[in-house]
Amino acid sequence: EVVADHGDTCDVRIVQGGELCTGVPRRFVRVGVPSTSSASPSGSAHGGRGDKLFGGAAFLVTGLDDDGEKAALLSLLKEQGGTVFDDVGGDTALRRLTERAAAGRLVLLSDAKGGGPKTTNKLLVGLALGLQPLAPRWVHDCLRKGEWLSPAPSHRLALRGAPSAAARVHSRVLSGHVVVALGGCATATGAEWLRNCATVVQAAGAEFRRELPTARAEGPSQPLCIVLVKRRAKLSAAEDGLLHRARQRGMPISSQDWLEQCLLRQRALPAQSYPF
Repeated sequence: EVVADHGDTCDVRIVQGGELCTGVPRRFVRVGVPSTSSASPSGSAHGGRGDKLFGGAAFLVTGLDDDGEKAALLSLLKEQGGTVFDDVGGDTALRRLTERAAAGRLVLLSDAKGGGPKTTNKLLVGLALGLQPLAPRWVHDCLRKGEWLSPAPSHRLALRGAPSAAARVHSRVLSGHVVVALGGCATATGAEWLRNCATVVQAAGAEFRRELPTARAEGPSQPLCIVLVKRRAKLSAAEDGLLHRARQRGMPISSQDWLEQCLLRQRALPAQSYPF
């Protein structure tokens, strides 16, 4: 089963064993490869899991205020063979999300009421993986047409701070960075934020750490290290000590606004512009 057609190469899933093979040269693909948009999760008009439209695809759904609308949308996606990610924190979720995104089988759905999609953890994870947020009407248009549609401009949502909905979303915008996160690990909310932050940071291509790098590891040839602090965090004594050492070494210290704005604006911004 062809799950993504890249032109010279394809991503295929061996139906019998379920194994996903990426970047297979076209000459080795023994099934027909119809012309298709890379936005489709399969080479057919349907998703590849029986006759269900979204079979083999996965979805991040976030920022919908209407509980009834959200419940109906989730039910529809699952009914049509889609997988919905509820929890995006942790190494296992990151690995699964990365695999789906690489195969072109991950979709980010949100709502633009109020000037743009809400800045939620799922939105940040999707942006970090290079996904363009789409409006739920894309799902309904696909179902009405009976096929996986390439998103039209009316389906794409503009990001807060981005020039337009047509602006390209890039993956790994923080490649070459090291992020040391402080979030109040002694509290439940702080621990949860740190877990989610790790997923976002790593999905964006940066290294996630909880300790400062050694002084000898710093230098012009080394990755840029940013100390990131959760808004209104109640830091533990150990985190306070780490923050003090970072200031003594003159390291950039920013609030979580820096991470969010880097992803919303789709470029690595100066950490000094978002001080903690």
